[in-house]
Amino acid sequence: MWSRIKKRAKEIWRGVKTVVRWVVRGALTLAMAGINVFDLLFGFLNWPPKNLTLHIAILSTVDPFDGNIVPVVDPQDPALKASIDQAERILRQRFNVKLRPYASHYVQVVEGLAPKSVLKPSCCDEDAAGQEFLEQGEWYAGHTAGWVGMPISPEFPLTAFVVDEIKCKIGCSLGPLTDYIVISRDGVHSSGPRLNNSTLMHEVGHACHLPHWWVGVRNLMWKDIDRGDEVKWWQRNLFRSSRHVTYW
Repeated sequence: MWSRIKKRAKEIWRGVKTVVRWVVRGALTLAMAGINVFDLLFGFLNWPPKNLTLHIAILSTVDPFDGNIVPVVDPQDPALKASIDQAERILRQRFNVKLRPYASHYVQVVEGLAPKSVLKPSCCDEDAAGQEFLEQGEWYAGHTAGWVGMPISPEFPLTAFVVDEIKCKIGCSLGPLTDYIVISRDGVHSSGPRLNNSTLMHEVGHACHLPHWWVGVRNLMWKDIDRGDEVKWWQRNLFRSSRHVTYW
């Protein structure tokens, strides 16, 4: 009985913290909308230049052959570098936004073994939002760059967690009210007929207000990996008005 009570109390407390996080991020999003109102109206001009700060956190798992704890993706993996290069190019060419690392380098390996739910999250329909109230949402929030319960960086960086696998997807974002995205090992190595290694940039787009709606197969926000890198004028407005895209 006591263990059930403690478990229930923990679930309630986790839910309270999740709601507080969303309220704080919602307030920040509204506040930054006032600062970025010019871009919301005239972002299609791609002026003046802006910045986006990115941190890539590679999780660790157990090697099935020797039992050692190893990163799910080698930090020197050429596909990971190609994903970063692709994001830098698209941001520069399509949005006049400079991508920069949160620390001295983009990539960090998270020490220790992450919980299974964190290594293998689900992004099937309502599961994606629901995980914010579960163990994985709490874990991601505790390891997101620029936050220690409250924001500590005016750059509002995005953290890309590289995980083992994602149920239903190879990449996932909960949109502008979160500060992290998740990408699977397969997502890092994704390749399409028009654009290789585009999953990272596609999910960054979701975190910066861009939906799948009203786009064609050549658009960056097309839902499948046969996407291109084209963007529409209103996508520039939305992206450049995100709180993650700053003048400083």
